[in-house]
Amino acid sequence: LTERLGEGSFYWRIRGRNAATGADEYSEVRKIGILRDMPTGLLYPAHNEVISYSVKTPIINFRWRENRVATDYTVEISRSPAFSAIERSLPATLLDISVDGLGAGTYYWRVRSNNSGIVSYKGVSAVSSFKIEHVAALTAPVLIAPPDGRRLSSSMTGKAGKVLFSWSADSQVDR
Repeated sequence: LTERLGEGSFYWRIRGRNAATGADEYSEVRKIGILRDMPTGLLYPAHNEVISYSVKTPIINFRWRENRVATDYTVEISRSPAFSAIERSLPATLLDISVDGLGAGTYYWRVRSNNSGIVSYKGVSAVSSFKIEHVAALTAPVLIAPPDGRRLSSSMTGKAGKVLFSWSADSQVDR
């Protein structure tokens, strides 16, 4: 017997009729839970994100959304969008993992959801890509204001006493 069930908790048992007595007899009651299987959503690195470094290859932090059916995950990283060759296959029990040692180039990643209680279950996320880019050494910032040796009066800083500092920075630097 098969039955289509929605998400939720269900109890089931079997009823049979005793041929000798005509009385109904019941099995033990069992409970099952049905979860909606949502694919794992990839969070970081964002799709087509460029991660730059100048000296040492970066540590890349991978993050994804939980799959409620999964008991653990496998993060797969490849240089091929078809994953014909997998560079890294990393087991994870949490929703993130940090990876180092990936050189410059374009990478593709996905997360496989596993369930230790259901050997045949294999959920797979969508594929996302990111690029690791080697850049020349960062240039030092150039100070603009206030000029070197300049004396400021309190009337120039206003009532709050704030001084405006200004500089030009390398475009690879966020702050």
